[in-house]
Amino acid sequence: IPNMALTSKDLFSAFSSPMAGLLMCWHYSGSNEKSVAELTRLMGFTSDALFNPAESSHFSHEHE
Repeated sequence: IPNMALTSKDLFSAFSSPMAGLLMCWHYSGSNEKSVAELTRLMGFTSDALFNPAESSHFSHEHE
């Protein structure tokens, strides 16, 4: 039996980029009520000049 260890490259190979894979993971996780429009809107927020990915490790929904 071959070693079936997966790498992040394997996990995201079906997508145009790792970021696209993560967004699709978000879209299909939890509730099935997320729309394509919501996914597109989320991408718009992450593309905004005020969005700082470095701040994401400190984000807490409860705090906000």
